[in-house]
Amino acid sequence: MTGSGHAAEKSAHAEQKATMPSQRDQDVLWDLEERFWSSGAESAKTTTAKDAVMILPYPPGIFQGDQIWNFTREKGGWRTVAMTER
Repeated sequence: MTGSGHAAEKSAHAEQKATMPSQRDQDVLWDLEERFWSSGAESAKTTTAKDAVMILPYPPGIFQGDQIWNFTREKGGWRTVAMTER
């Protein structure tokens, strides 16, 4: 490895570290995420931005805005949600 390559690698690592949310911010975001999914459908709907985009893993689909809630109402949603890891 050349000296300049090592410096560029170090710089890229420093930039990534600088853009990572702090542990406190990560904890706050995960708390919001957990409450979003575990506080019921009506709570999730009222806390979702009007033109939000949601990607649902199964059944597959990318939905935006009212499509999210129309889909879950028509096709049924999950009965339970469990957060197993962050």
